[in-house]
Amino acid sequence: MDGYTCASEDNSENGCETDFGIRLRNGTNNHNGRVEVSVDGVNWGKICVSALSKQAAKVICKMLGLPTNVTTLFSSSRYGIGPSLYTTYAFECSGWEQSLAQCDIPHDCYRSDSIGVDCSPSLDVRLVNGTNAYSGSVEVSLDGSYWEGICDYNFGMNEARVICKTLGYASHTALAYGNSYFGYSGTTSMLALNCNGTESNIGECHLHGEGSCWHKTVAGVWCSAIPVSARLVNGSTPHDGRLEMSLDSSTWGTVCTNGYSIREARVICRMLGFPSSNAKIINPTQVKGSIILNDVRCRGDEVHILDCQHDAIQINNCKHNMNIGVSCS
Repeated sequence: MDGYTCASEDNSENGCETDFGIRLRNGTNNHNGRVEVSVDGVNWGKICVSALSKQAAKVICKMLGLPTNVTTLFSSSRYGIGPSLYTTYAFECSGWEQSLAQCDIPHDCYRSDSIGVDCSPSLDVRLVNGTNAYSGSVEVSLDGSYWEGICDYNFGMNEARVICKTLGYASHTALAYGNSYFGYSGTTSMLALNCNGTESNIGECHLHGEGSCWHKTVAGVWCSAIPVSARLVNGSTPHDGRLEMSLDSSTWGTVCTNGYSIREARVICRMLGFPSSNAKIINPTQVKGSIILNDVRCRGDEVHILDCQHDAIQINNCKHNMNIGVSCS
């Protein structure tokens, strides 16, 4: 089926549609809106929130003759629930399809919510409130004028590396921050971002609407190498103890993870300049205070613990009884 490019500039409730059973309603321009579909050309229905994937969103944009390089999913709060329609459809697409008619329609889902899509040709990203040009809270814009924050839910090193790469900075030294570390005004909406780390720019990642952000705290990044200090404390020798780290050489915090292994211990010893072959896991003395790094997961061959998978800095999902302790003797 051939697509049709919407000609309406305001895409109001009487906005654009194609002759092939799909239309956008109540958007801000001809690239976005609430998705409504028709399988008979007469009766119109919605697509349920839980059913639509990024692949299906790309097919929708393709049907409408709109760009598919950046596709964003939104819940009904973005473009309104709309009038009562007959059916709510579910589509399972792979992304290669030219029409939703080529996707699987496994079942109807009887839910009152609906989805919207944005088929913008590009995605702009910027850092705000940082201490320099390569640090700050992450904001994105789908139209070049309205900026929205990226929430820190499931935001980590993969997302930080792609953002830094998009901005032209080194990606291998990228640090991810959470809990509105660089500050956030809270006056704009938020989007959720998921990357696998191999993308060349942020537009290739999976961008979700407001419903994917469980808490309203914004993510931040640092795109240049910064001095990160590490030490072992309260051990019987300088080669063992509880691992502590500092991002400013003055404020120290612990590192925790759920079920750390010899792999993490080897990376820590190597990072501190000790032989990794002698690494052992120990139960460190407990301490109160901040947790700098959480949920660290290493392969074992990394040079630095920040090269391992980990949650955004200042995002704490563990307790001090999970603090990491090692012996490098």
